Amino acid sequence: MYKKGISVFICLAPPFFKNCLFRWLKGAKIGKGVYIGWFTFIEGKSIDIGEYTQIRSGTFIRCSEIHIGKYSVISPMVIIYGSDNFRMGDHSYIGFQTMVNVEENVSIGHHSAIGHRCMIFTHGSFLPYTEGYWVNFGEVTIGDYSWLAVDTFVHPNVHIGNNVFVNARSVVKQDIP
Repeated sequence: MYKKGISVFICLAPPFFKNCLFRWLKGAKIGKGVYIGWFTFIEGKSIDIGEYTQIRSGTFIRCSEIHIGKYSVISPMVIIYGSDNFRMGDHSYIGFQTMVNVEENVSIGHHSAIGHRCMIFTHGSFLPYTEGYWVNFGEVTIGDYSWLAVDTFVHPNVHIGNNVFVNARSVVKQDIP
């Protein structure tokens, strides 16, 4: 309860205090020039945010380990949640209202972009396995210089290579080299 109370306290703090609060109360590594917006909730065992990165207002990030590279941008209202690790490279971007499930590792390369309202899932079942429904867990990796356009859905256990463009409203079910 104590740790969750600290995270809520930091979430409600003004942006100009957040970097110091994360360093002091959470032991996070926060680079210089980082902006963490109003009502942004970040919780993890290990938090590492590179310099001049922006995590804009209303974003929710709760994973085991969080690493966000320098000069990256996470737009408002993004949800990144799960029990494993989230890694985002330098100069990368995540668009407005994107949701990333991190039940398995998720890695986004350098200079890559995830468009608005995309969904990345690392598990693939809603209905119970005990009743015969399939379950698929697997990490998702997006390479360097890749772009997922608006409303793209990425299934679990998918690896997208370097220099890849995925068109808007696509469903990615298999690896793209």
